[in-house]
Amino acid sequence: MDPKNRKSQSAGFTLIELLVAMTIFSVVAVSVVDIFLISLSATRKVFNQQGILDSGRFVLESISKELRMSQIETPAGGPFTAINIINSKGESVRYSFNQECDSTGCLTPSKVDMTGSFYVQEGSGTLFMPPRVTIIMTITNKEALAGEQAVIHLQTTVSSREYSQ
Repeated sequence: MDPKNRKSQSAGFTLIELLVAMTIFSVVAVSVVDIFLISLSATRKVFNQQGILDSGRFVLESISKELRMSQIETPAGGPFTAINIINSKGESVRYSFNQECDSTGCLTPSKVDMTGSFYVQEGSGTLFMPPRVTIIMTITNKEALAGEQAVIHLQTTVSSREYSQ
């Protein structure tokens, strides 16, 4: 066999070799893109959770701080979607979970949907047990995509220093 002919026969790739190489490349490329999209979605979900957790903690801490130093006007029992108090400045304040906003505004940002309830418990006269308010909240992000929706449940009980019946 002539060396010239042998060189021309082995100079290129066959059609089958090209198809196998393209298939392997396509599978690897699709896998890399899929992994990237999954990690991007997970990152957005974590940011959504962090955002609503920050909003929930801010609301919970704001309400708790005011309840500790206020006189509770809502009677004992529950669940209530709103609670009325008289704060330390003598002003009547209403906290509500049904998106009511007064002249002072809302505590929750517009991106967050917050639902919940208040449970008011009377203090005990025989043992020193101050009146308490239990706050239960469920927080979701309104603007998140379906697969990235974050839901957080928070609950706390706050003891008040004053109570009227």
